[in-house]
Amino acid sequence: MTLGLYSLLWLLKANKHMKTLLGKKPVNNIVYFFLIPLFSAKVTFYYFAFPLINTIFTDPDHVDMGYIQLFLFIKILIIIIISFFMSIIYFVWSVKDRKLIQNTLFDEYKIKYKMNYFYIFIFNQYYINYCINELADKESNADLS
Repeated sequence: MTLGLYSLLWLLKANKHMKTLLGKKPVNNIVYFFLIPLFSAKVTFYYFAFPLINTIFTDPDHVDMGYIQLFLFIKILIIIIISFFMSIIYFVWSVKDRKLIQNTLFDEYKIKYKMNYFYIFIFNQYYINYCINELADKESNADLS
């Protein structure tokens, strides 16, 4: 389980490749100032907040299960909120990347390449990666024929 590390690294790498290939970046580097702290907070709450239960409630005879359940609920709620904000940032990046790819294909090759908004919403950068790979496959198949 990567907790979103793969998505963050892929976004960083893809953004750099888009800059070199297309001459423009889909998003500014300011996005990383939001994503990296959100990712760090998510990992911190996921891995390090749970062991706090053992340090806070060390005496098993005087443990109130209501406090533990409340603590776990708050922990899960914070992780969900952080994941939601990260998903919004990934979606905005995917839409901007989609527009950049479509504009570049139309400006340079006069090709109208359609991408499904529903798939962008559900799979965001994974769908963009699929579309880039599909374009490369279409280009290699056109070269062979």
